[in-house]
Amino acid sequence: MFYFLATVFNLYRIYNSLKEDYDLAAIVVKLPECTGRQASAIIGSKYDKCKLAKETLSEPPWLRAVMAWVEDNYICGHGFCSKIGVDFVQKLPYMLVAVFGILFTVWLLSGRSVNSLRNKEREDFYSLPLKKLKDY
Repeated sequence: MFYFLATVFNLYRIYNSLKEDYDLAAIVVKLPECTGRQASAIIGSKYDKCKLAKETLSEPPWLRAVMAWVEDNYICGHGFCSKIGVDFVQKLPYMLVAVFGILFTVWLLSGRSVNSLRNKEREDFYSLPLKKLKDY
């Protein structure tokens, strides 16, 4: 229930911000700078806000809101998976050093305990048996 409400609120918030952009783009397209060919030739395509406004008007704001929401909720949205991959590759040497350090420490500790057990067994094997003293 709360997830549904949060989803509706997010879609509404995204829609409002995109609706404002859509309305501003509609105003920009009606300006004389966008309607006149000579003015758009002077502005040039590199800094052409009219082209950007026409692209904004090409899709309704509700569709862009749904697409933005899907991108936000997709597990690899906004390039998240590639960021994880890059982060993993960059930290791989440190992770390997940590794993091998832990393995080496475990190997040393297990070797010492096995060695001490063997020494005790040898000592017990070559020593005289002790009588158990009973308390009278």
